[in-house]
Amino acid sequence: MSTPPSMIYRGLKILFYCIALTLLLMPLTAQIASAEAPVVPHQFYGTVHINGALAAAGYNVVAKIGGVENASSLTDSQGRYGYTPTLMVTGSQGAAINFYVNGVQAAPQTVSFVSGDITSLNLTVTGTVPPPGSSGGTTINASILSNADTFTLSSGVLASSKTVSSSDGRVKLTFSASTSMNLQGQTTLGAANESSPPSASDGSILVNAYAFSPSAATFSPAATLTLAYDTLPSGVTESGLYIAYYDGSNWQKLTSSVNTSNKEVTASVSHFTIFAIRYTAPSDTTTTTTTTTTTDTTTQTTQTTTTTGTVSTSVLGSSGSFSVSNGVVASPASIASTNGNLSLSLASNTAINLQGSQNLTVIQLASTPTPPSGSKAISAYAFGPDNATFSPAATLTVKYDPTSLPSDVSESNLYIALLQNNSWSELNSTVNTSARTVSAQISHFSTYAVLGKTYTTPVTPVTQSGTGAFSTSDLAVSPASAKAGEIVTVSVRVVNSGTAEATKSVVLKINDQDEAQKNITLAPGGSKVVSFNVSKNEPGNYKVSVDGQSDIFQVTGGSGQSADMSMPVIIIIGVGGLLVIVLVIMLIARQRSSSGY
Repeated sequence: MSTPPSMIYRGLKILFYCIALTLLLMPLTAQIASAEAPVVPHQFYGTVHINGALAAAGYNVVAKIGGVENASSLTDSQGRYGYTPTLMVTGSQGAAINFYVNGVQAAPQTVSFVSGDITSLNLTVTGTVPPPGSSGGTTINASILSNADTFTLSSGVLASSKTVSSSDGRVKLTFSASTSMNLQGQTTLGAANESSPPSASDGSILVNAYAFSPSAATFSPAATLTLAYDTLPSGVTESGLYIAYYDGSNWQKLTSSVNTSNKEVTASVSHFTIFAIRYTAPSDTTTTTTTTTTTDTTTQTTQTTTTTGTVSTSVLGSSGSFSVSNGVVASPASIASTNGNLSLSLASNTAINLQGSQNLTVIQLASTPTPPSGSKAISAYAFGPDNATFSPAATLTVKYDPTSLPSDVSESNLYIALLQNNSWSELNSTVNTSARTVSAQISHFSTYAVLGKTYTTPVTPVTQSGTGAFSTSDLAVSPASAKAGEIVTVSVRVVNSGTAEATKSVVLKINDQDEAQKNITLAPGGSKVVSFNVSKNEPGNYKVSVDGQSDIFQVTGGSGQSADMSMPVIIIIGVGGLLVIVLVIMLIARQRSSSGY
């Protein structure tokens, strides 16, 4: 018994609708599958410099997003991170990434997340960095006139206020909470009697002096130093006492407070050197204001040298002025050169002490005193008068030209330094690479400079048997990102520094496995760039190394991905073709049904 054409037509009609519905749902299915595709991590690698020197092995480099640890890696013996293990950051597109080395934030301070990117990023850290294996907190051992004490810094910052003092209270140093300390890598802090203090050229009288260490230490905000006195030299009155610091050539007076009841003199200090209680007899050019305040327990006398009127300024040859009333700048003042290369910003209500002078000058030095090891001089400036002080500290901003930086100095490695005791002390500095400026807080006038920490490309020496001595350098990978099956070129320079011609086997490793090898022969002193062409079909990150020189390249989906993406198209075409066939059969069945067959 044959099936009627009308039933065949109805069955084909149902099949037609099913296939059409499937065809309509396929793009939505593909879209859902695409939306569920995982974000590709952003990989970082590079070197770590701590206070200008390559980091030793074992420092923990941590990448954080939103303050939460995301990925980490350890530095190796060449001061590199991102190799053991690789540092793969996951996040949303454009998320801000911060890097920390053993708990201390590194520069550059912020990097944006880019899905699937591979970034070579050199990190720099300044100040006190906990050694490898530490928990992140650093114990500082203080000794004030042999009285021992300790406190802890977390990432170079003091969590709560702390006072360290001598057992008799004659020397006290108070730090406020959140003080940032730069002890130049030291974990000790001390003060001792200075038995042979430098003489003064201004005729001031010495009462007592103390040497503080380390001499290059800096603090932000400034610490409060309190020194006690007993019997005063003949002709010295308590109201004329003040604290001064030695800058390597002269004694510089600080704005000080005298507590005659406790027989103490107090001043704010932002760095360590030799400090002393001194006395200068009043002169016709100095205006001294003495204020006596009586409380239930103490009578305090405060002596300051004040400036009133218009202060004339000359900054790199650009003239200007600002007003001071009773030693205070009432409104914010910005002192800058016409070309904008240097500016000094004073906040409102800044107490300024020019020691009787009505002039403020800044000149650029033709040559910079020898910078510290591992740094190069960019520019240097002399500020006057030498004994000018500011409270709160002023903001010094200096412009730089990135095209004139030495080849081994990067913008992120720039900083402002203070010259004291014939040596440079690094200040907490901020580099704005967009504005091309370096800024720091300064509380007194001296010689300041913009310096840059140098970095070097490590060269791995390889000694061959025989009379040849080889070294490799300048490893390069191009392109850093390739599609599946594309050629990636790896090149490295080999130098024979031996005394005779020799042959060397250059071995390329990928993911620590031998990939290719070439033998080269070089005369003494000769060099050659050796290149390898490799290709990989599997997407992922590949580590390449030649004689200890390492780099990374990435293989993306490329052509393999295109093949996968074509499969839905093939299915759609197939289903569409089947739909056409069913439609034709339906038409034929309908025609037969209407004809009565």
